[in-house]
Amino acid sequence: MIGFLLLCICPIALILAAICVIGFPALASVCEQVRVPIDVDVHVLDPNVVEDYSKSRDEIAAISGSTHVFNRAVMGLTSGMYKRTYNVKIRSAQEAGGYCSQPVKLDVIIGFKDLTVYIDKRYKPGSCQFNGIRNHEYRHVDVNKQTSMAHAVLLKARLNQLLWNWVPTYTRSRDEGRAQTIAQIDLLLDALDADLTAKREIGHANIDRPGSIRMTQSQCLDW
Repeated sequence: MIGFLLLCICPIALILAAICVIGFPALASVCEQVRVPIDVDVHVLDPNVVEDYSKSRDEIAAISGSTHVFNRAVMGLTSGMYKRTYNVKIRSAQEAGGYCSQPVKLDVIIGFKDLTVYIDKRYKPGSCQFNGIRNHEYRHVDVNKQTSMAHAVLLKARLNQLLWNWVPTYTRSRDEGRAQTIAQIDLLLDALDADLTAKREIGHANIDRPGSIRMTQSQCLDW
């Protein structure tokens, strides 16, 4: 099981339209002439995984906030918060009494900084039940890592493709241009993260399917 950060999803087509019309459309041709290449990079966090054996199954269930059960009780949980941050360098060129602003370098960081694996405290480390639950939960850990790494490759390629068509935003002030550029980047990243969220949820659901859980239970007695 896993905890997720829910993201606001906006259609990419609408975002690209917004990039073209925010500011002063009549002066778009002025900004078109000062476009520069955009350098994009995406980094993935390597999560710090901590194991916690101090919680009862009721306490683990409360942390999960989920009705999904392992053998009719939540005996194990992998909990973490997906994070996405970025650093952006924005160029503002003074043109026609205002400023044409656009990102020239975008460094995105995605993934999980910390993951906590909870295991029901009634099962002692090294026991069959403990090992079964632990192995199950580390499959969830792997899903979080692998989907983030795969998404980073796709995210960089997609950002390069979309930002190639970025038209600098014309505004009356440098600060306004920076604020509008950052708002557009936020919307674009939210939309692109929707694919990652869907793939991660599918991966976790496959691990928690009834057949997989029954297989884990069949390896031990006295659950």
